[in-house]
Amino acid sequence: MLGVALDPVYVAQLRMTLQQIQRVAALAREQEEVPEGYGEDWDDDLEYIAGFTTGGAPFGVPRASG
Repeated sequence: MLGVALDPVYVAQLRMTLQQIQRVAALAREQEEVPEGYGEDWDDDLEYIAGFTTGGAPFGVPRASG
């Protein structure tokens, strides 16, 4: 794109590394134990999640402290 020549071997290694990172991240996500309903019906800050803003932030009933 910028007229810089890249070593094809380096590009291939970089692609393999990025694919491995994606695989490891996906495996870690699969192995996370998340309680049923977490992030949908409740989370650590909200007792009940009523919905989400257009930006993706949850809103609802706050968890009682104490």
